[in-house]
This record gives sequence, C-alpha cells and structure tokens, in this order.
Amino acid sequence: MNRIGVLLALGAALAYLIFVARQLDRPLMYDDANFALGIKAVAETGLPFGNQGWMSERGDFSQREQWALWHPPLYIYADGLLARIGGWTPPVMRLLGVVGGLTTGVLTFLLAGDLTRGPPSLKSFVGGIAVLLVLLNPLVIQSTLILDIDFPVLLPLTLLFLWLYLRLEATRARWLWLAPVFGLLLWAKMTNPLPLVGVVLVWQILRGHLTRGVAHSVTIGVGGAALFGLSWLLIGRALGFPLDMPFGVNYVQWQDSADVARRAYDSPGAFIDGLQPAVLWLGPGLVALGLASVAIRGAQLARNWSVRHADLLIGVLAVFVLGYVNKYAGWFPKYEVAMAPLLACLAAPLIAQAWCARPRLVAAVGALAGVTSGFVTLRLIGDTWALERTWQIDATGGAWLVFGVMLCALAGLPWRVAGATTLAGLVSLAIGWSMAIDVRQMRAAYQTDYWYGTTGTRDAIGWVDAHLAPDQTYLSAKEVAISSRDQRYVDQDNVVYSLSIGRPFDGTWAGEPLDALVVWQREPYVADLFTRGLAGSRFRETVRFGDYVIYEPTPGS
Repeated sequence: MNRIGVLLALGAALAYLIFVARQLDRPLMYDDANFALGIKAVAETGLPFGNQGWMSERGDFSQREQWALWHPPLYIYADGLLARIGGWTPPVMRLLGVVGGLTTGVLTFLLAGDLTRGPPSLKSFVGGIAVLLVLLNPLVIQSTLILDIDFPVLLPLTLLFLWLYLRLEATRARWLWLAPVFGLLLWAKMTNPLPLVGVVLVWQILRGHLTRGVAHSVTIGVGGAALFGLSWLLIGRALGFPLDMPFGVNYVQWQDSADVARRAYDSPGAFIDGLQPAVLWLGPGLVALGLASVAIRGAQLARNWSVRHADLLIGVLAVFVLGYVNKYAGWFPKYEVAMAPLLACLAAPLIAQAWCARPRLVAAVGALAGVTSGFVTLRLIGDTWALERTWQIDATGGAWLVFGVMLCALAGLPWRVAGATTLAGLVSLAIGWSMAIDVRQMRAAYQTDYWYGTTGTRDAIGWVDAHLAPDQTYLSAKEVAISSRDQRYVDQDNVVYSLSIGRPFDGTWAGEPLDALVVWQREPYVADLFTRGLAGSRFRETVRFGDYVIYEPTPGS
C-alpha cells in the first residue's frame, strides 16, 4: 500500500501538470498585470519600481512609476529571477505557481499521513488520496495560473509551518526553528500569518499546556517578527525601499477587507451567501468531507476531552473561514485556496477508517461513484454557476449528485459499512467534480480565474498594437495594456473610481488628452458607468471585442 499511496500522489501531480500546462499561455488578467509589471521591473533593474499605469497608491493618482511594495517583495523577487532567466512571458511567470502547487502537494501528503493513525502503508495511501483531492481541485489549478502571493508562496510556507510545529512542539528546543519560518512567512505577506500564533496559543491552552502555549506563541511570534523587521530594515535601506509602504497599504487593505467581511455578518443568510462561491470552487464533496471530519471531532471531544493534532488544523481552518468569508478578487476566491489542503488533511483519518472497513467494496463503490459524479458534473452542471455568477448549481444535477452519495450508503448496508461507503462516495464526488470542472476550464475559450468568462483580450491587444503608437496615452484595462506595444496607459480602474464618486470625465489624464479608451465591460455596473460617463463626450464606440469596448475620439474633436 506504500507504493499505491505514492503512485496516487504521483498520478495526481501528473494530472495537475497536464491541466496547468494546457493553460500556461493564456492572457494575464486583472491583478496579474500589476504583479507582472513589478516582476518586469525586478527582472530589468533589480528593483520593484516601474510603470503601474497611474494606479492609485493609497489615493494618490499622480505617479505613473511606483514601487510594487504592496507586500514584502519575496514573491516579486522570486518571480523576477525566473523572468530574468527565462524571459518576461506568462508561462515563465506562472512557473512559480507550479512549484508552489507541487510543494503544496508534498506537504499535504506529509500532513495527512501524520494525522492518520495506523501503519506507514495506510498513512501513505491516505496521503495519496489527500493529494488527489488537492491537486485536482479546480481552485488549486486556477490559483496556480494567477500571479499572486497567496498560492505559490504563502500557502506552502503556511503548511510547512503547521507540519513543523506539529512535529516539533513537544521537543525541548527544536521548536525554536519556527521563529525564522514565521519570519519568512511575514516576508511573503505581513497580515495572513499573524493568526497562526494565536491559534497555536489557544490549541496549547485547550490541551492544558498554558505555559508552553505562551512560550511558543510569544517566542515564535515576537522572534519571527523581530527577524522580519530587522531584515526588512537592513535590506530596505540598502535598496532604497520606502519602508513604510507595505505597512500603509496593508492597513488600508485591512480596513477594506473588514468592511467587506462585515457585510457577511449582517445575517445567517448573508454569511452563507458569502461562502457559496468558495464552496462551489472547492467542490461540494471536499467541503462535505471537511465538515464531516469537524463534526466527528466535535462529537469525540464532547465524549472525551482529548485535543489532538487535527484540532490545530481545525482552528486554522475556522480562522480562514471567518476571515475570508465574502472576500474575493475579480469574482475569484483566491484567498480561500488555503482551505483545500486543510480540508483534505482533516478528512484523512476518516478516509483511513473507511478504507480499513472493507477495502475492496470501498474501492469498487468509490470508482463507480467517481465516474458517475464526474459525468453528472460535466453534462448537467458545468461552470454555469461561475459564468453567470449565480453561485447555484442546476437543481437536477445537484439532485443526481446527492442521489449518488445515497446509493453509496445503501451499497454498504448488507455488510454494515454504510458509513465507509458513504465516505467513499464523498471522496469520489470530490474527485469527479474536480475532474469535470478541470476539463471544462481547460477547454474554455474564456477566462477561468479573474473576471470569469471574459473574452476578447487578445483581440483588444491586437487593436492597440495596430492603432496606437508606443508613445500615445490611452485609457485601458491593464491586462490589455501590459501585453501591447504601447505601455503609456492609464489604468481603467482609475476612471471607474472617479465616475463612481460622481466626478465627470473630460477625456484627459494629468492634462494629457487620451487617444483611445479600451474598456473592459463584462460587469454591468462598469458598462453603465462608462455609458453614462461618456455621454456627450468626444469619444464614440468604434468596435467591440468580446467584453472589451473601444472608444475613439470623434474626428475633429
């Protein structure tokens, strides 16, 4: 069974690489653009300073060249090195995401095995299943393809921190290595790692180790923060960084995030609505497995208070759920991708119990259920929920998926292992759902991460190259501008903000007349802003490419 687990993990990694490779060369989108420009600056000059299209820098729209220090630049420098070696292209810049994905798979394998009780062969088998659940997940695959910190750097480092802590927390001194790991986490992102030390403290207190919990949380937290602060000061001064920028940007972003999250707590219905996109991206099977694991641990604790290693992951998962509810970027739940390996690892002990109950029956039921759920998802559900942003699946398709899990439960009744076959059905639902969505997204002729469903990006880039000279100033969706010859663009989001607060648009920027507007309008609100804002102006619509509308000045204006 050792070999089976490793083969399952390797098979998952191979499938992951195939799905990702087929999409490596698609256009960059939305926030990809800003990171790509920062990466380009690092590759060319060694500093994350360059063109950002007059993007707002904490309310300042006056600077075209800006520091890309919205967070500490660990990610931008790592990807900048790749761009320097392999060239500034989407496939090269996305390679760091691939490395992060494979690293996440390895750490998921190790964590799932450590949480499972039994012989090494069982741990390996369950680890392989957990890797399948993670690496085939559509949210994981699409997160690989965006240029961002959270998946390629922050998630593997977070899993590494959890894995090391669970292995070292009972040692006399080796747990001190967690301080530099925490410092490295802060170099990835300053806000997201902070709750980890709080969860560690609560977990140790619940185990009855107050002194250990205080010592660990204070030493790791303060020590890691001190290492980060000192290195940030030394490196930042040497390279001329504006040392306050990440702190100021994170403060503003924290305020915005708090306002967004607060709306999810207006009512239970609002909270559920805020979670629905993440549930569908993660898949109902994986979410159900995680919830079942949490519920069973709750029942075990109520019967016999004995806090285990899995409870630390439950604490981290709870923080992510409560903190990330209703938090999305360009309609995409990129922050919630951290939940995928946690859910898979928490499900590992249940999967082990199911497998041990009756291996051949569980395998047969699981295989049949996987094929069936994949077919139902592909034919009856698809990705309409993301394309239309209803965040609801077809009722008929959903009923068939539920019916399939019920049949799995019935299949185990004659042998009194209905629980085991039900779990097999949920695992198979998770894998079948993921594979079906992955195939649909791999073949899609539209964007499948930020601004899901967007089309026309390449055509809009072609129009800019054909009609504008490299030194002309124009308004543009940034994903179009950064891939065109003319890099003298004004970020579309600047004018969206101005129009949204009632400022009139006069067709100029910083005193310069704009020679064209290349506007993304898939969002009806954005389309309406520009329709009303350009009424009576010197610009008229001349052509449309999918979700992009080109406006040009009227002759003689």
